[in-house]
Amino acid sequence: MPPKNEQPLREKTVPRLFALTDFIDKARWQETATKSLINYAVIELSDDDKILVHWLCYITDRQTAWERIWDVGGFIFSQIVYDVKRKKSLSILNPANKESYFKSAKEYPQYKRKGYLFRSKIPAGHNQTLKEYGFAPAEHPFFISRYYPADYKAILNTLKVLESYSFSFARYVKSVLETDFLDLRSEDSIRKLLFALYLLSYHNTGQPKADNIDFEKFLSEAASRAAKIKSILSSQEKFLKEFNSFVEDDIYGQKRAWCALRDYLKNPEFNKPFLDALQAAGCKEVDKLKAKELLKQLELPGDVWNNNLKFRKCMLKGTGYEKSEESLNLVLRQIYEENKPAIGYPEQFDISFDLVQRMCEQDECKICPYGTLTGKATDFNKVCIRRHGYFCPVILISCGYKVECELEKCTIVKDGREE
Repeated sequence: MPPKNEQPLREKTVPRLFALTDFIDKARWQETATKSLINYAVIELSDDDKILVHWLCYITDRQTAWERIWDVGGFIFSQIVYDVKRKKSLSILNPANKESYFKSAKEYPQYKRKGYLFRSKIPAGHNQTLKEYGFAPAEHPFFISRYYPADYKAILNTLKVLESYSFSFARYVKSVLETDFLDLRSEDSIRKLLFALYLLSYHNTGQPKADNIDFEKFLSEAASRAAKIKSILSSQEKFLKEFNSFVEDDIYGQKRAWCALRDYLKNPEFNKPFLDALQAAGCKEVDKLKAKELLKQLELPGDVWNNNLKFRKCMLKGTGYEKSEESLNLVLRQIYEENKPAIGYPEQFDISFDLVQRMCEQDECKICPYGTLTGKATDFNKVCIRRHGYFCPVILISCGYKVECELEKCTIVKDGREE
């Protein structure tokens, strides 16, 4: 906790910092700002199918070009979800199975890859997105994540748990929301939901090597793991014990789970199908999930972007936490809880994903919206045009979001931070 003599500075800085971030984040998630993230295969997918495809994509989303994960991986995972939910079998992920989506690269020397890969059963056809990756119309696209041995096992683990819910992601979430130990009116409800999602895919997965991939062994381990998770979810005492340990040790290290849950609660592309899938599954808690107050519980998914040194120094200036060595997601939660700003919440600082590479890494402090907080935005007036009907060039240049200028609602100009 920062010294008390810094309180006046914090009382001025923190509200402005969170309000500015809220302003940018709303531009990020406006209805017209988002394009389709997942390149689904041309098959009939339900809302529940799409949400599960999204979840599987996030399992593989680490230190691999994110565009390839959602463009190529999404094309393949949508086929896997479609087949597994209709065939009710995980054999389609057995490398020894001729019809498997997960195969040894040795079987496809033309791909010039080692180890294993996920391979589409549907050819690329006239899919323009796949064409941009060099896949010919008759070619079957393939995809592999950087940590695929662990990701493959996590996908098996996930589907084995969901087997008891007819391979439905929505039914799993519904069962969690209807337990006695998760009340959406409580201050830790979203953390508990996040923990249940962590149990689904990431708990006790390990880091197997490519040479040790063994479908039958992995499947047996997945069955034992699923039984343990069922036991945890069936007992309030066990759940709370495991949950408290998770909060103490692991909650700030779950980037992929936090990103996915964030999308289900506020990303226009996934919020509606998520809620519709829950509604179709008979969930009675759907309306409660629409409460904006729940968003304040979301944690910032810690990654290289929001822990960028320049971004971090800028965010923490005047907060009393300039010298903290904790991860930024933990620090922002501490700042939020101590100051309770009226506008904004920690997860919104994930706009760093788009801002850091455009501003911090290019030394563009002179035109950066956050530079208005630190006094470094000396050229801000050369960018901010203040004209209705035009895109805000500040947000477009700094983050790539297209939002029309609304001068009377602009958080930056309203506070006089252009000066």
